[in-house]
Amino acid sequence: MRSYLGGEEVEHLDVEKMIRRLAIESGRSEEEVRRLFEKTLEEYKETLNEEGVLFLVARELGLSPAYETPTGEAILKLTMLIPGLKNVTTAGKVVRVIPATTFTRKNGSTGRRAELLIADETARRRVVLWGRAADLASEGIISVGDVIKIRGARVRRGLDGTPEIHVDHSSIVEPLSEDELKADLASLKDIRPDENFYPLSDLE
Repeated sequence: MRSYLGGEEVEHLDVEKMIRRLAIESGRSEEEVRRLFEKTLEEYKETLNEEGVLFLVARELGLSPAYETPTGEAILKLTMLIPGLKNVTTAGKVVRVIPATTFTRKNGSTGRRAELLIADETARRRVVLWGRAADLASEGIISVGDVIKIRGARVRRGLDGTPEIHVDHSSIVEPLSEDELKADLASLKDIRPDENFYPLSDLE
């Protein structure tokens, strides 16, 4: 479901899609997962939003929706990202970099956009860097092989229908620390590059 706020398209969290995904990954029926979601939502309605409730439901189903760092920070696995999520923290190994390009908006102003492909052991996802964040890809600050953490990102539906991670001036992109790489995220170091990736400009 999409709506518009202040002229900007806003994509809402698709709870039903997430319930279907949790059902598939857990081997439970959609109805069983939905009942668990509704029960948990009622129990935590004063303290958690739908995203937080889905996280608890995943844990209740025996799934591990996030990596855990030594400091207790939860980093969502790429397969758990769905359009509509906001203020997301996720991580992955950079397997492709598309340098920044300049584009013209409808109002005549120009902007900059770059793209990454990141991967973990669950999925591969496109990262779209907007504005000054695009310089991270163009100035060699982010390179293929880097293992990065992204905080404060939004997840939107891409042109090919898959979730995309959108990064702007309010987001933070940083390398994972050595302690984090020795913990739950150690598997990210073994991800291999991928050539089967096309920039958004090729799809428009």
